[in-house]
Amino acid sequence: MTVGQSSRKVCYLCISKSLSFVNSLLLLLWWISPCGFLQRKFLFGNVLSMNFGVGTCLTSERSGSPVHFSAFVTQRDSPPRVQRDSQTHSQPFTRMRPPKKISTVLRFLCPATASKLAFLYPAIKAGDFQGKAKQSRVEYVDGKRHVLIGIGAASSAAKATTTLYDLRVACQLAGSTLEKLKVRRAVVHLPSNRVLLKAMDVAQRGSLATIADDDSNTTTLGATVHPPTLQDSSNTNDLFLGAAVPSSQRAGVPSVQTREALRFFLEALQSATYRYSLKTRQKKKKSGDATSKDDKKIDWKCDFEVLHAPNKSYLADARIISDSVNGARTMGNLRPDVGTPHYYATEAARLAKEFPGAIRVTDWLSDKAALQPLGLLNAVGQGAVNGAQLIVLEYVGHPASPNTTAVVGKGVVMDTGGLNVKPYGSMETMHMDMMGAAAAVQTIRAVAALKLRVNLVCVGGFVENAVDANSYRPSTILTSLKGTTVEITNTDAEGRLVLADAFTFVQKHATITKSVTRMIDLATLTGAITVALGEHRAGLFYNDARLARSLMAAGERTCEWLWPMPIGAEHHDQMKGLLSDLTNCAPGRMGGACNAAAFLQHFVEDGVRWCHIDLAGPGMGGKATDVNPAGAPGFGVRLLVDFFRRKGRHHLC
Repeated sequence: MTVGQSSRKVCYLCISKSLSFVNSLLLLLWWISPCGFLQRKFLFGNVLSMNFGVGTCLTSERSGSPVHFSAFVTQRDSPPRVQRDSQTHSQPFTRMRPPKKISTVLRFLCPATASKLAFLYPAIKAGDFQGKAKQSRVEYVDGKRHVLIGIGAASSAAKATTTLYDLRVACQLAGSTLEKLKVRRAVVHLPSNRVLLKAMDVAQRGSLATIADDDSNTTTLGATVHPPTLQDSSNTNDLFLGAAVPSSQRAGVPSVQTREALRFFLEALQSATYRYSLKTRQKKKKSGDATSKDDKKIDWKCDFEVLHAPNKSYLADARIISDSVNGARTMGNLRPDVGTPHYYATEAARLAKEFPGAIRVTDWLSDKAALQPLGLLNAVGQGAVNGAQLIVLEYVGHPASPNTTAVVGKGVVMDTGGLNVKPYGSMETMHMDMMGAAAAVQTIRAVAALKLRVNLVCVGGFVENAVDANSYRPSTILTSLKGTTVEITNTDAEGRLVLADAFTFVQKHATITKSVTRMIDLATLTGAITVALGEHRAGLFYNDARLARSLMAAGERTCEWLWPMPIGAEHHDQMKGLLSDLTNCAPGRMGGACNAAAFLQHFVEDGVRWCHIDLAGPGMGGKATDVNPAGAPGFGVRLLVDFFRRKGRHHLC
């Protein structure tokens, strides 16, 4: 080799190394720049691995073929290493990339709709999913998780249609499925308007056929002793869009039905995601199989994005109602060590701060001196460490209306039975004996949030029926706030005593803006109503047929069903005392729910329209059901909100 050739080779080598250094420097600058980050993400995908040296190999997400960069990058932890291109080609890096974030689509399908989507979902084509009730299926299409929920009619009849109850069952099933998948956000495809319309139509007409005669203007409510009749259906004091209204008066109802059905479905879907649990996470230690508890509680919540929603206000209204239902559930799920009478009264008073100017606390009786005149309520709580509380909230949404409705709730935060103590198996769920007051408090919250044009008063009597040396005793004769004397024959019949004084206080002594013209009370009052009606219907006692019929229609539209029950002369006779005006518990086991309602009717003033809802069956929760999660169900909130919405729409409250 000549000197000239040697000098040229050295020159070429220097130039080559200089270019290699420049290329490496430019690649490094490109790698750390924002532009390089975006190009790596969208052009080459996620970086699977990188070897710092000559011949670094990346794998493309789109083609899967190796992409080469002849670069020289210095690694801090190890000296630079040079690899030949042939070695790089023969040993490419094949580490799997992390999976993409999967979005979830939630579809509610009936059999007719499911058959049309067989081309999209293999499970439908194979016959594994037909869209029937209580069917669920998870499919993966184009990188997305599709949760299919069947809403078909549960009945096997040929002409069976989907009911509102079927929709609520489907929503609860969707919530359970999403919880198992740990989904926290889902895109919802609504059922067709035709399905929603038919479901609401069945609720407003077909299901009420046993209550009202669709071919006439008269209505008979169950086996009442004095059957109430409707002489003038055109009277708008109580608008009833159920079966008792002739078909000629239903002009324009389908559009109303569609809106109501859509709101019902959205509320049911959001309520289905409620979970209450104090369980803690179990996590394994790094060494060994032992487990340790984490302080963080198990908490799951899912947010929904509704596609093709006709109006966002429906979703907002549904969220308000579901939040109130869930609020009642949470109140009922608290145990008496936390949920004391003072705690619940404070939570009710907090609504005045949440809705300033809309809700105000008119009366709050908490000390013994203030509660002394309420002889019945005060006696029930005198054996407990935590004293009784009586609170009155007022919402005036229609100042021009002379009508005001009082919703009174029984709030026994723990019922041991008193000295007539409950046996084993009957006391464990008595922390939910205040679900009537919980429903009343959350109803006024929802009414204020929805800004309904009604006048509403909420009364909560919170007390604990405990066993103590100071507990009130059987055979004691007490004097109520009204002045009526009551002999105590059973200390476990305490709820009617709490309601009796609450009735008198709100009708005669509360410092509210307007006098009460209508009164509705909710109470988990008797086990007898559960024996009579089961766990799906609440008993309805009343002195006004129109008010009762409106509440039953609201129950049909919300799947919180009410059934009319009688109050006869024989029930009033059963409640007469020997040495007092009344006795709090009739002898024997016959007609217990009717006797309790007859006792309450003694404390309803003349001219006040009244309904008593005994929700001991559907109001007390336990294990998860087809329509409710485990724990308190929150019964009564949807029913009353629907009732007041109808009244407020026509300015009848």
